[in-house]
Amino acid sequence: MVTSLHENVYQLGSFTWNAIDNDGVSWFLTRDDDWWRSTTRRLTYLDRPFANGSGRTRSWAGPRSMTFEGYLCAPTRALRDVRADQFAALCGDGGTVPLIGPGIDGQYQLDVEYSDPPDIVNVNSREFTFQLQLVAPDPLKRSVIQYTTGQMELPSTSGGMTFPTTYPVTFTATVTSGSALVTNGGVTDVGMLLRVDGPAANPHITLARGTDVRNIRIGFVIETGQWLTIDTAARTVMLNDSVSRRGLTSFEGDFTLAPGTSEISWDADVFNTTARLTATWRYARY
Repeated sequence: MVTSLHENVYQLGSFTWNAIDNDGVSWFLTRDDDWWRSTTRRLTYLDRPFANGSGRTRSWAGPRSMTFEGYLCAPTRALRDVRADQFAALCGDGGTVPLIGPGIDGQYQLDVEYSDPPDIVNVNSREFTFQLQLVAPDPLKRSVIQYTTGQMELPSTSGGMTFPTTYPVTFTATVTSGSALVTNGGVTDVGMLLRVDGPAANPHITLARGTDVRNIRIGFVIETGQWLTIDTAARTVMLNDSVSRRGLTSFEGDFTLAPGTSEISWDADVFNTTARLTATWRYARY
């Protein structure tokens, strides 16, 4: 069982900092300020021939670089050496590992890799100090908690008829709206993952906030037993998570979730009681 030693606990792959791990090895951080800093932004200026000044491109966030420092205290020399080997090999396969850290409203995650091997210095037979530099190609910190609308049915209306009897009886209509409110509690726009479960003929998905309305139009029939997965940030559209249908799908506007509350809704050419739309997303912070 991992025991926390500080309110700001971090997890890098299988290692937990500011905590005691299952073998009694203690990890302490002495520097974590880069986690709390915003990433740098990049901007390109282009000269204007025969005019004053220059034109600017839209700025964008560069990769996030972070330096962490700390020390380890192990019950034995053998455990100290084992942790040093494991620590150095963490990104040995050339991939990224998750870094989970604190936020103002819960834990947030980045996918990171070493920009340099960790600098480990043995202090005595049971302790070492370390310094390492991590790079996150995607600089946005996303909440560990994933939010969802749940499965949304297609909109429908049933009932509402009044029969002309001696004492008129009114049957109240049952309305399924096919919409849901979605809230982004972060500070920047974030993509959504949409899943449409068939049967659904030419479904149309809308994201609205006031007068700002974005649309996704899908120009084919999703059959019974099929599903369509849409990553609105990457604009990928995969049928059954294996075949691209991007060419049959149009995006009208930037279909990302802005901070605050918006409304997502959907419809299709033909109503079917088993068709469903599910939207999932995470909060995002710089």
